[in-house]
Amino acid sequence: MLVRALAAVLRPVARRIAVDGVSMIPTYAPGEYVWAVRRWRRLRVQMVVVVTLPGDQTREIMKRVERITDQDVWLVGDNSQASTDSRSFGSVPTRAITWVVFPQRLAIPISS
Repeated sequence: MLVRALAAVLRPVARRIAVDGVSMIPTYAPGEYVWAVRRWRRLRVQMVVVVTLPGDQTREIMKRVERITDQDVWLVGDNSQASTDSRSFGSVPTRAITWVVFPQRLAIPISS
């Protein structure tokens, strides 16, 4: 009960998100919970962010920032063989990214 009340109060600035899918393996595993906070500073390469899936406003995805231009961001999954990311839907406007995963984890290379 207390956790739900706290979550309702923090919702505008922080939220708990369940990892769904294998696109961020091995850094983040399906079923794992992570915290995301409202983006309040400039994006940086390697940040993990949560964004609404371009073309499907009902789904959110968690991806890593690979490149940043003046107005757009290129997003990729850590597991490139199983990721729907900017290679599929192109770059995302910087303003579309409102959530940042916290604390951040560095990408763990997938061994071949």
